[in-house]
Amino acid sequence: MKYIVDASFFITRKRLDGDLVTVPAVIEEVRDTGARLHLEASQVRVEPPLAASRKKVIDAGNLTGDIGELSPADIDVLAKALELNGILVSDDYAVQNVAQHLGIRVQAAALKVAEKLIWEKKCMACGKRFTKGEVCPVCGSPGKKRSRRGA
Repeated sequence: MKYIVDASFFITRKRLDGDLVTVPAVIEEVRDTGARLHLEASQVRVEPPLAASRKKVIDAGNLTGDIGELSPADIDVLAKALELNGILVSDDYAVQNVAQHLGIRVQAAALKVAEKLIWEKKCMACGKRFTKGEVCPVCGSPGKKRSRRGA
């Protein structure tokens, strides 16, 4: 089995049997001594993602409304999971949600999202729902972030 792992895999010191792959940005995120030791002992292969895969992840993050929550490392690890068609190991809810929307199998290091979500904003004045920007495109009032079930 092929697993694409983010920093939570090393932080939780999870153990898996199979091929482990991560991206350079995740290696930079792992600073805790115990997590660093786990990383070094895990025999993980480090590969950068392709630009085309990163674009697909960014598009999916825009669709779900999670893009503002995704770090460059999150985008890279999602892109690599998309390329390798493996199982993504992450405890990050935004990462798990985007992965589910992209059809990537997800295994949590410790926590798991129960369902797919789409993030949107609802205008606090007129009630209009929108996904882009912070202010209502109809009346200009601020929007409040909320979720709805994804497809």
